[in-house]
Amino acid sequence: MNAEQRVSFITDKIKYFDYQPMYRIKIETNLNYEITVNDLPVAKKFNNDVGTLWFPINYALLKSGTQELQIKIYPSYKDKETPSPFFSKNPRLNFEIEKTAWNKNGNLEEPISIMRYELPKYKENNNGDLDYGKPIDYTQQNIIINDFNFTATIPYELKGWSESEDLSKMDQEVLREKVLKFCENLINNYKEENFDYVKTKYLKADLEWYQSEYLKPDVINEYQNAMNANKGKFINHFIPLSEYKMLFYGDNKIITIERSDIKNKGKSFFLYEITDDEGNKELISIDLYLHIPKGSKELEIIR
Repeated sequence: MNAEQRVSFITDKIKYFDYQPMYRIKIETNLNYEITVNDLPVAKKFNNDVGTLWFPINYALLKSGTQELQIKIYPSYKDKETPSPFFSKNPRLNFEIEKTAWNKNGNLEEPISIMRYELPKYKENNNGDLDYGKPIDYTQQNIIINDFNFTATIPYELKGWSESEDLSKMDQEVLREKVLKFCENLINNYKEENFDYVKTKYLKADLEWYQSEYLKPDVINEYQNAMNANKGKFINHFIPLSEYKMLFYGDNKIITIERSDIKNKGKSFFLYEITDDEGNKELISIDLYLHIPKGSKELEIIR
């Protein structure tokens, strides 16, 4: 499908509502982390950056009701490429889930906090209160995992991976070869600048993403034509895959390839380098999550 056909296909299916809520994660920390919502990655950091970041999460919300969130917290980095083996004496992490919504003027409402979490500094006593005389010693730990539930109310409903095949039940070597072949084929089409082919592969995933954020036709048109501005950026600029691991998400219905070498830890199979007008180089990582729809045998892009 060309861009015009894709835009027509998508805009015919997008629904708009009187109230269009948006959910996002706000996180401030000097640590590293991975966050999933409904077992889909929505935020991760593996570097020595410090600051506050926001991550939209509507695309991980398939329907209204209780949502599951997990955060895995790791030590900070000593420098740009060296992770610390354990947490420091006083690790810091604060995050909250914020809810906002698009108003009639096309602006986002002032966000409200619906859940907050702070990495505790002190142990709890028998009454569940913090015992300020007993600080928690994190210095011999290298991972902290916490699970939470929160409630989200959204006007749309997405199929997502809810009806997809359980990939853990497949022959894992066959699955690995199928995933590698799918990704290599996609990269070859990036390099050959067959952008209509690439964007058509993303069509169903884009439709759900655009719906989750209530994107208007002019924005959809801009996104569907954006790759034409990247001509020449993909040829010979992809970073070869060396150390990697395949990971399951979505209750084993989603699979992805993630780099595991220290330099590119947590980044996607799709990793390429661009040089800006001032000669500065930047690595671009494109997340890619695959599934097999129920009753099918072929991989498709789900996010």
